[in-house]
Amino acid sequence: RRHTRYISVTGVQTCALPIFDSFWEEGDRVFGRYRPSGAANDDAAWLAVWPAAEKPCPVMLSTLAHEFALRAHLDPAWALQPVALRRERGNAVLLMRDPGGEPLSRLLGTPGMPMDPARFLDIAIGMATAVGSLHQSGLIHKDLKPGHFLVSPSGVGVWLTGFGNAARIARESAGADAGDRSEEHTSELQSH
Repeated sequence: RRHTRYISVTGVQTCALPIFDSFWEEGDRVFGRYRPSGAANDDAAWLAVWPAAEKPCPVMLSTLAHEFALRAHLDPAWALQPVALRRERGNAVLLMRDPGGEPLSRLLGTPGMPMDPARFLDIAIGMATAVGSLHQSGLIHKDLKPGHFLVSPSGVGVWLTGFGNAARIARESAGADAGDRSEEHTSELQSH
């Protein structure tokens, strides 16, 4: 039987849940950014995701565990790659390296305020590139929406997240799910 491996993340391991400098909610998930004080580069930035509900249902825990189980298939060039799945303050927390940027759902902004066409095209090309790379890696996302795209300030870099429902393309046609180990990760989260 396999067990979840918890990875020690410098600056995060030493405290329960660090203070995050920004939060946003996307449906049933909350995102927070953390950069240790004195960090000189972006490699020290982390993005954490946890259930919005105080007592999340098993399905939510399963989606976080599934996203963590897919980490070997996700390339940081086009995806937020999970590095740790932890239990903090009674809740599951998925930690990922943070490339920076904002969720597309925030950038769409105020209704009636159109986006600059050049910026729109840069973002659209980045989104198409990320989704194309995802498919080339043998995965389908199954939950693409603006809150699952993180966009760099320039609009050129775009990363996918929200892989809780993703599946391997070859296995999707057979009805099987990618990340068979996600059940083990979920049971590990529920047992604490």
